[in-house]
Amino acid sequence: MDEDERQSLLTDVKYAQKQLELCLAAKTHLIALDCIRRAQDGLERVEARLEEPVEAIIVEEDPASQFVLKDYKSHAGKILLVRHIVGYVGDTDNQVELSFPAECPLRVRVETGQDKVPEQGLFHRVDEWMDPYWDVEVVDLDHPSLPKEGLRSAYIFGNSYNLETGQIGRSSFRVEEESPC
Repeated sequence: MDEDERQSLLTDVKYAQKQLELCLAAKTHLIALDCIRRAQDGLERVEARLEEPVEAIIVEEDPASQFVLKDYKSHAGKILLVRHIVGYVGDTDNQVELSFPAECPLRVRVETGQDKVPEQGLFHRVDEWMDPYWDVEVVDLDHPSLPKEGLRSAYIFGNSYNLETGQIGRSSFRVEEESPC
């Protein structure tokens, strides 16, 4: 692949990422889903033309992405103790952010696999910060602070990276050594 074609693909990837960011501002759930599907289709078409995953291009172009990807890979599949989680309660479309006491955090497993780590979440940017979020599976289904209806499509925020200063904003999770409660 020559450099012009690679730059064209990179432009397509950046456009799809921007579309995904705009999807988050959609006024209804159905509009957001349709928007996300269209942006993901664009990423899949780009990836089909490549000999490497889209994530490889993004990481190569942005050094901060290397830290985010390394951080994610070092936690993927592990059980974490978290104090904050976002997800949907039961079968509703009500997204909630839940907090747990330090003495009794929630146990989650960081999901793995390409279908579980969309590039738009892993390489999520807000202003000068890269704020990755990781899909997780709730392990403590009977945690006393978890809604009785359960939590689906759950995610947590990984460590944040300031793209201008290099500052790291540590998330409030830790790798489980033993359950505290």
